[in-house]
Amino acid sequence: MSYRWKSKFVACVQCGRVYRLSELKEIAKKEKSKMLKCPYCGGTEFTSDFENVVLIADPQKSIVAKKLKITTEGIFAVSWK
Repeated sequence: MSYRWKSKFVACVQCGRVYRLSELKEIAKKEKSKMLKCPYCGGTEFTSDFENVVLIADPQKSIVAKKLKITTEGIFAVSWK
């Protein structure tokens, strides 16, 4: 499956992490793969169709992270269109 996206950012459907599309393409190129893969969870399904994101810097202290059940730091999509 080849990738074609209009957005600069995509979210992994499996874990919700947000990445720059160029970053994922570079990883795929280094791995000589035509398929994008989430560096965190290994998911291969991505969407650029999300509206809101949240930055979690310290998941243990974050009320938002607890409510969203996020246990690691990162940028996450929190709502899909």
